Amino acid sequence: MRALIFLFIFSVSSFSFSQKKYDKTFKNIDDKKNYYSSIAQDIWSFAEMGYQEEKSSNLLKKILSEQGFNIKSGVANIPTAFIASYGKGFPIIAILGLNPHCETINKFSEEKKIIVPAIKELKNKKINIKGPFSADTFFSNQNINNFDVAVGMYHDQVITPMKTIFNFNAINLTLGLPFLRVSPDHGPNEIMLGKNKSNSKSLLYCINFLENIK
Repeated sequence: MRALIFLFIFSVSSFSFSQKKYDKTFKNIDDKKNYYSSIAQDIWSFAEMGYQEEKSSNLLKKILSEQGFNIKSGVANIPTAFIASYGKGFPIIAILGLNPHCETINKFSEEKKIIVPAIKELKNKKINIKGPFSADTFFSNQNINNFDVAVGMYHDQVITPMKTIFNFNAINLTLGLPFLRVSPDHGPNEIMLGKNKSNSKSLLYCINFLENIK
């Protein structure tokens, strides 16, 4: 599952994303540390001169190519230099409709008059964006795996599924402010104050996020 960003439109926008992406990345590195160490040892054993690391370059290109990277060799006219790229490098954005099923019996349709023209304008600017999607069926595993960002029209349209899917494995960030604001993905729950029963996972993810962007 992708670490999907949920964004809703408000006076200041907020978005939430899953910490699972980062946890999974570090876990994968730890699980394969012996493999990565063996690659480093192989390169060390080649003992090649600078700009003549043919064996090292070929080994790295082979490994990265097997992992799905696109390899461009001979960068800057240096035979051993290469660029390895993965994916398109740009987020895929989904826009949700305002009305149920993106439909209305009123003459003025927010989807037709506002949302669809805005999507077309962004597409003209080469932004990878699709929609509008009906909010009641969008948040399935299939859609979540196909998009990086989901933009909703109001708070509950995206916050409810976000909390349902990720539970406490997410955080909130508020955009449009002159300072960084981060908060857990839940309210204060005053009923549980002083009872030592609250789940602190999302709060710890907030602290971890701030530590990682220093």
